[in-house]
Amino acid sequence: MKISSYMAVFGVLVSALVWCGHAWAYDLSEALRSGELWALKRDRNPVEEVYMLDADESRSYASGSNSKLEFSSLSLGEVLFDWKAAQEEAEEEAAAEPNKPVNKENKAEAPKANVLCRVTAMVYTRGDDDEISLPEFNAKVKEVTALLTEIFGKKGKKGTLPASKTGLKVNTMQWACEHGVLRLEAAISSNKKAGKKAELIRLVLAPDREGLDRGGASDKVGRRDMKSNVVTEEDGTIWIKGIPMIDQGDKGYCLPATVARVFAYYGMDGVGMHEVAALCNSTADGGTSVAAMKNTLKEIGGRFHVRIKELPRPSLEYFDCVPLYNAEAKKNKKPELPDPRTLLGENTDWRRNLDPELWCKVRAKKASDVKKWMAPIRKSITSGVPVLWGVFASGLYTGKEASIGEAHMRMIIGFNPKNNTIIFSDSWGKGTARRVMTMDQAYSVTDGTYLIQP
Repeated sequence: MKISSYMAVFGVLVSALVWCGHAWAYDLSEALRSGELWALKRDRNPVEEVYMLDADESRSYASGSNSKLEFSSLSLGEVLFDWKAAQEEAEEEAAAEPNKPVNKENKAEAPKANVLCRVTAMVYTRGDDDEISLPEFNAKVKEVTALLTEIFGKKGKKGTLPASKTGLKVNTMQWACEHGVLRLEAAISSNKKAGKKAELIRLVLAPDREGLDRGGASDKVGRRDMKSNVVTEEDGTIWIKGIPMIDQGDKGYCLPATVARVFAYYGMDGVGMHEVAALCNSTADGGTSVAAMKNTLKEIGGRFHVRIKELPRPSLEYFDCVPLYNAEAKKNKKPELPDPRTLLGENTDWRRNLDPELWCKVRAKKASDVKKWMAPIRKSITSGVPVLWGVFASGLYTGKEASIGEAHMRMIIGFNPKNNTIIFSDSWGKGTARRVMTMDQAYSVTDGTYLIQP
């Protein structure tokens, strides 16, 4: 066979592989234009590992590298699926058309499966991708705009989302087709210290224009609404339901993700993790420094007109407990710890050498201190307000003591007064939405607790 013939066969094989690769992926652009996207149910997965849902979740998450999702020729990063209960959709339709007659014969119990009401797909985010220059960012926006113009066969309609709604000024382009609408959103942050940075490029898909809108900074729920989310279980556990999950992924975005989860719970889901990260000047690798967390929360409060309240701290700061710990360690013939205040930078090696049981015994020695610390937390939970919980060692008392890790921000969402435990939630996706720890353990690992009040 001639070389040219071999090359022809090779070309056919490559084309077939490319075609198979595209067939293997789930193309959101085709699903939008055909209307197939809005027929999906939360219990029906078109592609393996796309949806990560617990029974009470209204938002599911997909990682671009694992989910096999694409938008035409665009590779995607994280993708969020927002789901609406079928009963909720029926009630909204009834409210929109109050005079429409109801067919009693066809009136049946609403199906349990939720319906998809919005998809948010990330094309570029500073937290997930390498930082790019503003010229590179503008070129990427231009490239995506050209692709969308080609797909929809027309130019998009320009617009903006104000900073008062999302925390960042977001430039938009919007297209519509028979089965839905799409909005391209692009944002650049401006910070006195950090200067201008390219933050995000994303696609928001919905069945209609109203579905594109997410709650803004002024769309906050009332205290009565929050109290209705408090659940008391048979075993005595009191906890807050309905707090959306936002997965920070591998990024050091625990503070932005946790704040965005609280905002979404308050109806402010237009203020997402990436918008908060831009405000905090968080980095994907380093996250938000412990020293900056308090100042960052104050800035968030001023920007979004919410009240930030710091709750009483443990009677002893965690680094003041080290001498007491060492005294006990010496008695028990266990390794002592260095003074963390003498270590340079964010050195966390000393935390990895903690004996969890001994540390809890030392810092939570007085039951009255733990009870005093828990009092405002219990009051907040029973009011339907989750508590931001800063810990100085993320793996302590979670079954991962071998890799205790650095400082971390999570939420306390419940407690059980009968067995003296707390219910807490991490921003690491499925399986971390509801976890348990004793009150003594929680107290001993605490760096600070805060409320975001609407």
